[in-house]
Amino acid sequence: MKKTIPQISTANLGCTFWNFLPETSAIKRWKDAIKTATGSSFFRHEWEMIGHAVVIEHHDVEAIQTMVHYIAGEAGMQLHIIAHDQVSNFGEWLDVLAGNEPVLIYLEPGAWLKNGANDDEDDHEWPECPTHDEDKAYEFRKELAKRLRAGILQQPIVFVTGLQSVSQMDKQLRQSGLFDRRIEIPEIGYEETAQAFLEETGIGIVDESYQSNLKRVGCLVRHELNDYRRRSIVQKSLQRRAWSEKRKVTFNDLVMLAVYGISECDDQLDPPEIRQRHAIHEAGHALVVYLDSKDKTPPEYCSVIKRGGTHGVVVRGYDDHERISDDLTYRDITHKIRVALGGRVAEHYLLGATQTSASGSKSDLESATRLAGGLFGKWGHSPDLSTDAQAASNLEVVLGKPTPSEYAHVEIMIREYLSTQFEMVLSLFKAHHQLLKLIAETLNEKTFLTRKDFESIIQLQRESMKKPGGPFSLVA
Repeated sequence: MKKTIPQISTANLGCTFWNFLPETSAIKRWKDAIKTATGSSFFRHEWEMIGHAVVIEHHDVEAIQTMVHYIAGEAGMQLHIIAHDQVSNFGEWLDVLAGNEPVLIYLEPGAWLKNGANDDEDDHEWPECPTHDEDKAYEFRKELAKRLRAGILQQPIVFVTGLQSVSQMDKQLRQSGLFDRRIEIPEIGYEETAQAFLEETGIGIVDESYQSNLKRVGCLVRHELNDYRRRSIVQKSLQRRAWSEKRKVTFNDLVMLAVYGISECDDQLDPPEIRQRHAIHEAGHALVVYLDSKDKTPPEYCSVIKRGGTHGVVVRGYDDHERISDDLTYRDITHKIRVALGGRVAEHYLLGATQTSASGSKSDLESATRLAGGLFGKWGHSPDLSTDAQAASNLEVVLGKPTPSEYAHVEIMIREYLSTQFEMVLSLFKAHHQLLKLIAETLNEKTFLTRKDFESIIQLQRESMKKPGGPFSLVA
């Protein structure tokens, strides 16, 4: 008795991101070519050019599988999914396919993609003695290659798998006649990302703060919810919040979910006199985020709420240059280091060296150390750029694991550089003493601040500067 192939509906799968992809994108041009081919008689050469085995690349593999439903639906093909744990039944799945029916088969990525051998070896033969752990995957790859090289070429069948990078696939499958076509799904713009996210979430449950902050929403989704699994869970949490609280959800609701996750718990607060130090610490981070950033962007969110094992958190603007740029400069990395040091420096400045938290800056200092290590050990920069000779004094970079001498060389630069940046941040706080105190006091009182709160605080400070005897002005 033949097995029945499960059919998967292409309706209501929620992948509105597909609709925002440009019609000229490679993935949609490929879909159009398939659609044209399915509308005419089978022509072997045409299907060979379309590709019988295709790798679709995108950072979000789960989203690829969802998009495949749209590709199959729009191209008029049957869609079948072979789960990664069903590879042993591969031959049986293929044997029941109709010979003349256009079919798209999505192979869920899994162990079948790669063997245990060194992928860099120039070995064009299948391994003769796979280990027992690889038997199943090996047999699947062997059967798939056999089918692609033979009978499949006589049918309108396309195999597709989704990967973050084609390098994840065994080279034995990356050959002409096998997976010989790869297509990258492009990133859509931030505003389009936001619109797609809102359509999937439900336009009717969100308030106007989303439409007025489309770029920020898009930046948040792209950089904080960049996989289908997490994005869909957050969307469900927003829907649940709107339902349970009988209100439209705000942009701040989305920010809170991005910061703290979807866990439903009661917030904890220290008494004001105890959380004062935490407020000063977070105010230090927040002020450096604002004053030292390229675009003078206030933080998105700041709190002294105890959640997730921390006493507070600062989230820089989701549309901040230093957050979204994929080509950061030396100055951008320096800014990140200063932000990391800001909490420790603020405590030192306002409370005194002996009253700073003993362990509260551990993760901040680790971050600053890694960033500085990257500058001087990996990227060939120098701590001193005052002259051409100094800027060119550290061009040799560490290749692989650092030797003891390389480690000592970079370590000295890191220590000196972090010390210099500590002093720079301290100077910044001395120049903006009143604003630092105002942020800390307001945060301690309100327990959390949004970007709108920061903008109000900054405006209040500017107005106070206009009064006789007011504090000196902020930097431009």
